[in-house]
Amino acid sequence: MKFFLNDNPIKNGTSHLLVLFIILSCCIRLMLGGDRDILALNQPYDDYWFVSRALQWIYGGNYSHMAFAQLPVYSMWLKGVSLLGISARLAIDLAWIISSVYLGYSVARFLKSVWPGVVIYIFLIFHPYSFVLFDRALSENLMAVLSALSLAGYIELWNLRNVPNIRNLRRICVVIAIALAFAGAYHIRKEGVVLLPALFLLALLSAFKRNVFWGGMSKFRLGYPLIVAPLVATIFLGMVLAGANYLRWGVFARYELAAPGYTRAVNALNAVDPTGSTPKYVTVTAQTRAKAYAQSLTFSELKPYLDGPMGQEVARYSSTFSGVPGEIANGWFYWTIRDAAAAAGWHVNASTAERKYFAMAQELERAFDSGQLPKRRVILPFVDPDVTKWLPDLPDALVGEVRQLVDPTVANLASAPPAENASAIQYDHYITIVGRRSPLPSFSMVAWMTLPAGTWVGLGTIDSTYSWQVLEGPIRPDVPGAISFALASPNGGMPTELWIRQENGKKSHIPLIDLHEGAMRAIPDISGALIGVDRLSNSAKKHRADILITPMSKVWSWFGWMLLPAGFLSFLFIRGRGLTNRGTIPMVAALTLVVIVSRVFLLALLDSSSWNGLQTRYLLPILPFFVVFGVLGIWSALQWVVSLRRNIKYV
Repeated sequence: MKFFLNDNPIKNGTSHLLVLFIILSCCIRLMLGGDRDILALNQPYDDYWFVSRALQWIYGGNYSHMAFAQLPVYSMWLKGVSLLGISARLAIDLAWIISSVYLGYSVARFLKSVWPGVVIYIFLIFHPYSFVLFDRALSENLMAVLSALSLAGYIELWNLRNVPNIRNLRRICVVIAIALAFAGAYHIRKEGVVLLPALFLLALLSAFKRNVFWGGMSKFRLGYPLIVAPLVATIFLGMVLAGANYLRWGVFARYELAAPGYTRAVNALNAVDPTGSTPKYVTVTAQTRAKAYAQSLTFSELKPYLDGPMGQEVARYSSTFSGVPGEIANGWFYWTIRDAAAAAGWHVNASTAERKYFAMAQELERAFDSGQLPKRRVILPFVDPDVTKWLPDLPDALVGEVRQLVDPTVANLASAPPAENASAIQYDHYITIVGRRSPLPSFSMVAWMTLPAGTWVGLGTIDSTYSWQVLEGPIRPDVPGAISFALASPNGGMPTELWIRQENGKKSHIPLIDLHEGAMRAIPDISGALIGVDRLSNSAKKHRADILITPMSKVWSWFGWMLLPAGFLSFLFIRGRGLTNRGTIPMVAALTLVVIVSRVFLLALLDSSSWNGLQTRYLLPILPFFVVFGVLGIWSALQWVVSLRRNIKYV
């Protein structure tokens, strides 16, 4: 305990009470999340991809176009906790609590005040996002933990800057934690690059305070561990990931979507000038593809798939999000190319696929150079080059991202989670890797209707339907004109509506919440029709935290709106000479703000130009930076008030 409480601002008389408070709050947090499980979802490029790679020890199994489609750091985490015999849901809860405690502790020591650390700790461990999003096998969850650890390590190393011995064990542990957490956070997600602006800003600020960061022994105390070590660790880990993929799959890239041939091919497609306006969220239209087919024999091999049933099915699905019928929206197009290439035989192995993408890119680029194919400038990969099409929507997207960051009620977290749709084999994999405990929820009903034979009934939600069956069979003797039916939802599919389609094609639905076992009621929109329920079975269970999420969201929303403007007070009320703790507060606030702005801007850019970037999962990793930014501002303002009162009293 002395190792953690040494040099802390806590008085001896209150330290035991604080430790008791932390232990008690941790127990409450674990109790609230203890009955939750990782959802078993058939998400081949997200949740299930990480689970399947962990099942195959990351680099095992045969090659396919899915083998290293994502970065594997999170899969390594899942495999590690699986080998330890810890469920992934409990592991992420524990990791979040530990990182939150460490961040609160480091800020408390930094400000020499207990309450800022306690506020940060409570804000993070009981944040509504953590209860809901931790139910998913998503890399953003672990990225949030690594972000908190990295930020805590940076602040704690500053707290230890005056330790005489640079080989102090505690200090060495902090340096290692900073390097590993920063490198892990960078490489766990494709957008990890948004961490670099803050690192570069710190390097720039250190140049103005060379004596503090780089003078004499200071370079070993601050310069190297804060700036050089994380950068070297990030480069090293990137080389290790790319090298492992080269040794196993034959392509030197961190993940296959970052392979040079593939990215060059995608950029070439984006560069084809459509010679006219294109719909929002669609960069490469069917007309654009037709131009590219004519100039690239290699790309034309994908035409039967992109223009055939495969592409048409993706277009139908993506149009529900983009609102553009008949076109493959950007968020799906880059994956559909790979699916089509796999169907065409390109992905017999990784090196063959890379050569095909490279050949496709070369053919299109030659057509650009010869003038046979009109070209437009591509500014950023995977972003629509037609800036005028989406730039007017960028401000609204920025507001939406900020609103969702500070206001958890916007995400409607009290609503039902995604319907679990894993197959039986996938469900077994979830049991093996993430320690899934509860069975997939199910719903079934036995009922009757006074509607004619040939009427269809089914289950579903407001947006989708399934389990349709036709009314047929004998009339029930106990209810004149009634025909019995039995419906059951697919594994994990939890319906909210009973749907009815009459013989004339007219559809209507009844909320299942209005149906009760042993009761009957009129069917809306169908005059004189009745429905009666003989038996209802619903295995979905309510979790302990569910009843608290709605009120907690309101409280955290109020606190979030207070933190947002308060953070800027750090730049107004602190005037310290040199880089003392007080003088460093604006620098720490600026670095946290840069991380927040970088990620929010990137997500808003993607949301306005390519696909839905307004998702809470993407914003979770910057919650630690957000709360520290706000708390620093509140503390700064209070210190200014205290100082002002002292001066007035003295006068």
